[in-house]
Amino acid sequence: MDSLWDFPDFDAHERVLFVTDRESGLRAIIAIHSTHLGPGAGGTRFWHYARTGDAVADALRLSRGMSYKNAMAGLPMGGGKAVILADEARTKTPEMLAAYGRAVDGLAEACRALGAPVVGGNVSLYNETPQGPIYPTPVVGMVGELPDPERAAGEPWREGDSIALVGPFDPSLAGSELEKLRGQLGKGLPAREIGPVRAAIELVRDAVRTGAVRTATDVSDGGVATTLAELAIGSGLGCRADLQPVLARRECSPEDALFGEGPGGFILAGEKTELEKLAGRGIDLELIGDVTGNEVVVEAAGSRVEILVDEAAAAFDSLEERIESDQAGLTH
Repeated sequence: MDSLWDFPDFDAHERVLFVTDRESGLRAIIAIHSTHLGPGAGGTRFWHYARTGDAVADALRLSRGMSYKNAMAGLPMGGGKAVILADEARTKTPEMLAAYGRAVDGLAEACRALGAPVVGGNVSLYNETPQGPIYPTPVVGMVGELPDPERAAGEPWREGDSIALVGPFDPSLAGSELEKLRGQLGKGLPAREIGPVRAAIELVRDAVRTGAVRTATDVSDGGVATTLAELAIGSGLGCRADLQPVLARRECSPEDALFGEGPGGFILAGEKTELEKLAGRGIDLELIGDVTGNEVVVEAAGSRVEILVDEAAAAFDSLEERIESDQAGLTH
């Protein structure tokens, strides 16, 4: 299927969001065409579509129409529209509508709590590859400011640096890369409070701007173990880390601590004294290890990940060739 930008009705829409709730069966699309004159205003269409692409086109077309309608009426509002993809009988259930309401409220709450401009987004909900459908992957585009490019905390870590895990990171395998590889994706994700996440973001931002840390990155796909491996590959230097503090604070399993994912987790590296100064501000911060040697060694209550940096780098560098090989095999 064509990408969102290729739809004839796509007209520089500011935001298009896709919502799925497996328990209630909800599938919905929320499109914001323009907020130039004010908040995007419009209703919700509940309709059975023969194809998902038809629903996308409808949301794009109707939201654009609402921008023009509100402008012609002299209203201080932009244009928005949502569509809920119904079954053939157009069955409405309280659970489905409640899930839709939670999705809209949650989006607005998160935007207000973060206090950062949201300028766009994308999602792969309706895309497919030769290997099959892409897992739903919503991405929100935001704008930030970097006052001093010399302090972007993008340097590779150095021998002897201390490593800290910062933020309300509560690792879970739900929706994780490991769960996906095992073919065990569950029905949903754990609920998270966004206030502590914002506080952690602000702490990391201030540490970067003052030059307190040289290296900063979020914990993303693959969890803490994968994040540490990526930093080791980028610097050519290994590390030794013990995730016992995570196990104690979060009461999670060793596998969760190593490979679990979730919002609000950051890895910082730098001088130990500078990292220690960040503690005591109401934000979770644990010193978990040091940069040293030529191996990545990560332990969690007897479970252990151990790999040479060169081996990890070789595996990473081979990805492009392996992907091309897989794609070539599918065409024959």
